[in-house]
Amino acid sequence: MHIEQPRDMDPAEDELSPDLSPEEMALDEEEMKRQEAERAARLDGLCQTLFDYRKDAITARDQSGIEQEWADAQNAYEGYDNVNQRNRDVRRGGWASKPVGQIARSEALTGSTVYLNITRPYVDASAARVADMLFPTDDRPWGLKATPIPELSDATESKALVNLPDGGQATEGDLAKKILELAEKKAERAQTRIADWLTECQWHAEGRKVVEDAARIGVGILKGPVPVRKRKARIDFDPQGQMRMTVEEKISPVSMRIKPWNFWPDGTCGQDIHDGSYCWERDDITGKALRELKGTPGYIDSQIDAVLEEGPQLPTAETAKFAPRDTIGRRPFDIWYFTGTIERDDMEAAGCDCSEMQDDYIDAVVTMVNNRVIKAARNPLDSGEFPYDVMCWQMAEDHWAGMGVGHQISVPQRGINAGTRNMMDNAAVSAGSQIVMLDGVVEPVDGVMRIGSNKLWKARADADIQDVRNAFITFQIPSRQVELLAIIQFYLKMAEDVTGMPMLLQGQQGKAPETVGGMTMLQNNASGVLRRMARLFDDCITEPHVGRFYDWLMQHGENPEEKGDFTIDARASSVLVERDLQNQAIIQLVSASLNPNYGADPRKCFAEACKAQKLDPERFQHTEEEWKQIQENQQNQPADFRVMIEQMRITYEEARLNWQADQNERDRAVTVGVEELRAQLKDAELQGHQTINVTSLRGKLADTVIKTKAQERMSDKTNTVKQISKPPTEPAGRAKPGQAYQA
Repeated sequence: MHIEQPRDMDPAEDELSPDLSPEEMALDEEEMKRQEAERAARLDGLCQTLFDYRKDAITARDQSGIEQEWADAQNAYEGYDNVNQRNRDVRRGGWASKPVGQIARSEALTGSTVYLNITRPYVDASAARVADMLFPTDDRPWGLKATPIPELSDATESKALVNLPDGGQATEGDLAKKILELAEKKAERAQTRIADWLTECQWHAEGRKVVEDAARIGVGILKGPVPVRKRKARIDFDPQGQMRMTVEEKISPVSMRIKPWNFWPDGTCGQDIHDGSYCWERDDITGKALRELKGTPGYIDSQIDAVLEEGPQLPTAETAKFAPRDTIGRRPFDIWYFTGTIERDDMEAAGCDCSEMQDDYIDAVVTMVNNRVIKAARNPLDSGEFPYDVMCWQMAEDHWAGMGVGHQISVPQRGINAGTRNMMDNAAVSAGSQIVMLDGVVEPVDGVMRIGSNKLWKARADADIQDVRNAFITFQIPSRQVELLAIIQFYLKMAEDVTGMPMLLQGQQGKAPETVGGMTMLQNNASGVLRRMARLFDDCITEPHVGRFYDWLMQHGENPEEKGDFTIDARASSVLVERDLQNQAIIQLVSASLNPNYGADPRKCFAEACKAQKLDPERFQHTEEEWKQIQENQQNQPADFRVMIEQMRITYEEARLNWQADQNERDRAVTVGVEELRAQLKDAELQGHQTINVTSLRGKLADTVIKTKAQERMSDKTNTVKQISKPPTEPAGRAKPGQAYQA
């Protein structure tokens, strides 16, 4: 339902009563002119008030320093800094704005300007991973549930009889169950209606843009519901049976992503924009689109005519940096949208009917062009909420905008740039020699003082030095590539740490081992960041945004069967992320669901497994009618013994696996016990060796000495004496087996 505002009426078109005299008619015309003048003055005062609000909001955001953070993050994402700034100016149209050769140069750059951009892949990987979790094609991160009523839940088991209006009777439990079932059906209908609205406006695509903005500069903004007039063609049949096509216009709520550069909340809002008094949004509009607004309910035609006559105004000092570029003297109009509270008299001066409102201040949405109010309407929602939701990648203290991956990685990015540029500069100077030459001693044959291949030099006739080698000396600058490369590797590692985006989360295994532990580490590293971002999206975007669509349904919905007391179930962190991380487990559960002892539904398990593989389960499953027919056929047919045998086989296999697991556990316990016993025996053996007394050691030593001396005395030249003791080493010319060696 769209609240239409009355159009301005021309006083000349009013039907004056023929009973009035010419004097009375003149008085009425003067009164109408006076009222029109008062209205115009009141409208000018409203414009001045809104102009002051806008100036305060723009100044507050500028002084907070967040705009410089956004600019630095955007430049880093595009691969520019203060060193290679000229490259960006040329790329963005510097040559088109000035004659060739007149591009301004801030300074003569002699060093390397290489920009090793790691910000872009980190930002893109972060946004893509989070968006892939939050916006799957086969599910949604929210749902509607009927608000639980404890009294009804407790009464479902009651057997007390209740008299019905039609004279019959029913138990309190049956009535309570019917009421709860009706509430669940209404919640399903309302969920379908809101999902249809969000699908029509491509909410998934707009949400992905919000995530990308948050990852790049730190904040993303989603606006909605916004009433938009849509035309839809429909084919029906007339009473004569002839087919005809009709075009139907309706007002539908939509969601859209807002560029953070075009959004200004109240400067005193702090960390939450909804704590402020107003919000501003800027956009561009062409003269053609502005003329098409004439005649639309709610717009002031006289103000639009004045704007068109004035033409696009030059931006003020506050809005100059946000205005679109002037292309060959042509630029669109700046259109501003104000959302906040306005005095009743100001709203009535803008043509808004506020007779039903009792408050002196009204929640309104005001549209301005060239500092002129061209429309003022009441907020589409009676709650008066701002239709903006803000998501920060990393929250900042006492500010509504946060920090993104571009800000987090800024220090490693600068370190990598510095290391790379120094390495390139060092490679340039160390590749050649530094030459020092005495002036006036030698000269090139070709007259060009430059080192080259096969170049000829000659000594001057008036030179005092006869040996030209004394006129040249070279110096070699050492290469520091290894040291500089170590600095680059250090900052690459720091990029993973400061962003919380390890290579594992970016889909690269890195140094993680290809084992169960390594894969578990990969999954755990991915789940922590994803869960945080999913919960943040639930709290900042999903719940408040879908909640306003629910308010729109309750206020403007036409079907009473879709209205009720519902709660928003934001489940991105609990359903979408967990499902993605548990894909492998879901696939394994398909076979386990065939066992009736588990009580699992094989159809549901198969559907979840298809979703885990990014497949649509409806492509493989029977339709509801086909499945009902199959079930009926199974009930009418005798039991299939093959199914019974398969179930028995599954039961036997499970029992065998359980027995094997128990046996493995027992074997492991025995192995552990044996190892412990061996360790104890080894300790006892070591302790026993340590208790050997000194006397025993001396006796063994004396016995060895006696045998050695006896061997020496009994040795002769013939080597016929039997060997008594074994030598520690064998000398050259070993004796025959059984004979002693020479002493």
